[in-house]
Amino acid sequence: MNTPTQDEKAILNFFRDFYAIQLGITEEDTYESGIKCLNPNAPGPDHTYEISVVYKKHKTRRMAIGPLGENSGSKSKCFKVIYDDILVVKIPPSPITDFEEYVENINAERKIVESLSPTIECIAPSVSALLRKIPQFTPSPDLNKDQLEKGYVNLLRKKPWFQDYLKINNSFVFFMNLSRYSFLGHIIENIHDINKVLHEEILSQFDILWNLMAFEGVYGSESGHIFFTINEIYTEYEDKVKKPLKRYGVKPHAYMFKRKEWFLLTLAGKKIPTESDMPESFYKELNIMISQVVKDNMDGIEE
Repeated sequence: MNTPTQDEKAILNFFRDFYAIQLGITEEDTYESGIKCLNPNAPGPDHTYEISVVYKKHKTRRMAIGPLGENSGSKSKCFKVIYDDILVVKIPPSPITDFEEYVENINAERKIVESLSPTIECIAPSVSALLRKIPQFTPSPDLNKDQLEKGYVNLLRKKPWFQDYLKINNSFVFFMNLSRYSFLGHIIENIHDINKVLHEEILSQFDILWNLMAFEGVYGSESGHIFFTINEIYTEYEDKVKKPLKRYGVKPHAYMFKRKEWFLLTLAGKKIPTESDMPESFYKELNIMISQVVKDNMDGIEE
């Protein structure tokens, strides 16, 4: 069962409140909100959450979070967050409460990145990585990234109450956008034998279909909806596959790995082979059942 750390809880609460801000809710408004883990038993430290906000209407959205670079030796704590984009949230070892000190730290890191580029690919923090997500702060499309960053910093100086949008537990944290490092599109463009490659891709990415962080890290944040579609189909399949397993006197958890393998084989257009551990009739029933699940959800799969 997933138990988020104190830092993860703080980040989750931050984005819960940030979602309310995006919806245009102010401090004077009364609303309800909540956070629910959607995959508490998922292996590994990365988990997906649903944020809900009730204000006039019930709104929900999803995000994911996981630790980043735990063994790097850095005193700062970093987390990878998928919230529209792929972000790195960096919590400094000592709280930063002065805005000018915060800006100085950002500028110092940006200068280091500029000095290393293009020889070494790095990312730097920015206030625009987060603030550009707030509709009220929608920037002019004519601004380049440096102008955009300066514009946000000037806004925060003129209206210091907006600085709280960049704080967790009353301390400034750093936000970095990782989305430009997502890749796969350029590879897809060069694929010709698409069916063969697709089948190989499905079978090679065994764990990635159950890990949103890894999935969007490979396929890009714009593909997050595909992850959720596949997981919804898998949930339906899971419910149905447990019945024949129990009917043949097998505890479903004993076939946890196999259940995933059968699902991926069918997605890849392959038939589940008969093995000696179970009667042939079981595999015949299994192939019919899962093929029907895939057929019923073909629109989502072909997406």
